[in-house]
Amino acid sequence: MKKSLIVLALAAGCSASGQPQGSENGSGDGSGGEGGSGGARDPLTGLYQAGGGTHPSQMCILRKTGRAQFGITLWSPGLRACSGAGTVALSGDRVTLAMAGDSPCTIEAKLKDGVMTFPGSVPPTCAYYCGSGASFAGATLTRRGATRADALEAKDPAGEPLCG
Repeated sequence: MKKSLIVLALAAGCSASGQPQGSENGSGDGSGGEGGSGGARDPLTGLYQAGGGTHPSQMCILRKTGRAQFGITLWSPGLRACSGAGTVALSGDRVTLAMAGDSPCTIEAKLKDGVMTFPGSVPPTCAYYCGSGASFAGATLTRRGATRADALEAKDPAGEPLCG
């Protein structure tokens, strides 16, 4: 009996993991359900990345507790980084990233053809999330994958899952 339950759980997990995340309400705001209901692919979920090697800049976006959430690590020259997490919303091509931390930081980025572009300047309070000499300003990340599994590939500065 226990073997049957384990096999059933593994089969259910495998069949759901490869499906794109859907937006149940069709609004594109990232507010649909967590598991994707077979609807259109979520316009935000996935892995966004720039650079390569051992320290690529990465952002993951996925749905948790009914809301689109993100985690981000941006590397600057000299191995200085910005890192944070919070909620994300999409309206047209405007992406609003709101940090969930001790310092208020909301960044209005643009998303076009899978490329997330951060503005040339960000609120001064966003410096709280960055090491000396690093900034979110002007960053550009390209969507490398559009699934939950892709998003879970992103790593934080310590090598742990960024959206785990």
